[in-house]
Amino acid sequence: MADSKTGAAPLTRAELREELDRFGGEMYRELSHYATKADVANLRTWMVGLLLMVMLNVVGTAGAIVAAISTQ
Repeated sequence: MADSKTGAAPLTRAELREELDRFGGEMYRELSHYATKADVANLRTWMVGLLLMVMLNVVGTAGAIVAAISTQ
């Protein structure tokens, strides 16, 4: 498998395995920065829960204001 233009010696099986392991490690580190479908689903669930909580607080605050005004 030596390249005839460079005259480089062919890689041994152990060297090739080492290169592939190193490449696999680099790819894992690079791709581990991206979110998975499960990460996105968990984030979406958390955001919907937060939105519902905020909406309930707004409705509760508006109800308390209306009650305070109507009793005066």
